[in-house]
Amino acid sequence: MDDLIKKSLNKLFFTNILLILLPLFSIPLYTKRIELNPEDTNSRLSITFILGQDSDKKNPFYSTAESYFRSNKKEKTEIVITHFSSLAEVQEYLIQHAPANNLPWGLVNLVSHGNQCQGLRVKITANGSRASAQNIRKGIAEGLLNEMPKHVLDENSLVVLHACGLGKDTELTEAVKMAFSGKFFKPIVQSSPYFEYYVTSKNKESEIARFEADYWYIYYKMGYRPEDRVIEQQLKNKYKGESLDWHTALQKTAAYKAGDVFHYTYDVPVKWVIRYPHVDSVPTPKSQRECEDWVRKNPQIMTDLKDINIPPGKFNWWFRKIYVKNDDGSKSPALWVKGYCTFFCVLKLRPPA
Repeated sequence: MDDLIKKSLNKLFFTNILLILLPLFSIPLYTKRIELNPEDTNSRLSITFILGQDSDKKNPFYSTAESYFRSNKKEKTEIVITHFSSLAEVQEYLIQHAPANNLPWGLVNLVSHGNQCQGLRVKITANGSRASAQNIRKGIAEGLLNEMPKHVLDENSLVVLHACGLGKDTELTEAVKMAFSGKFFKPIVQSSPYFEYYVTSKNKESEIARFEADYWYIYYKMGYRPEDRVIEQQLKNKYKGESLDWHTALQKTAAYKAGDVFHYTYDVPVKWVIRYPHVDSVPTPKSQRECEDWVRKNPQIMTDLKDINIPPGKFNWWFRKIYVKNDDGSKSPALWVKGYCTFFCVLKLRPPA
């Protein structure tokens, strides 16, 4: 993903992204324990937080991640927690259950749906906003996230973000580091720039392998997928220096070994709520053409779309008249504007780490 797209999408208000194959992606991306002093290398505890539940049996992202961190010989942690859904709950648990050996936590895995477009899907608080870089900083400023005591975490503690491709989102990584820092220290925070892919053994379901994957992408208006031959040509034109088997990638939706290519799609929604002084002044475009024409004439939306480098013609648009609450308790008429763009990603499994 282009850095420009990544940095700007965090500034927009998003709803849930549909990641069709994301449940197969997690980020057990850092397989080695952190380097500690010799006397406590084998003493610091590790913990994994599975920050969500699967909503689709065909996409067992969280349950597969849980199994992986409970059983994998290299990356399993002493503790796996599965019932939290926010960073604030994670912080509270780490503080309330500080290791009895009086050493700070060594490794903290945070497993959540997420990607470099929108950051982590996990929330700031249980009923709060999504954990984007901007919302994390806001949560710190408002006291929703705690300063971490040094007996809980320190400069040698490693916090790993397990979500697709977040390693390219340095703004989010820094925000998470701030959230888990103390007054006089900052922990190490890491995430992978690659997609991460779990492969369950065909012969033994309890055996799960982890791969990283390189990726390439194009995008189109949601609901208007081009023919495969058109997608293949678009990929070839965009990535002229790549000698990838695009045709094979378009035929496959899963992979099993290093070198395998396949594809998946996910939808990126963008949303605006624009207030108007009177209900009669709220515009009512009806067709897609009218909606797109209206978007092109709106300076605010066009500026945002220019920032993410996706033209309005690549979105499927929905408009609706609504009423929104004001700070004084009154309501104002508004226009609800939402667009969906589909990203088509080709992935190639890298050799095991």
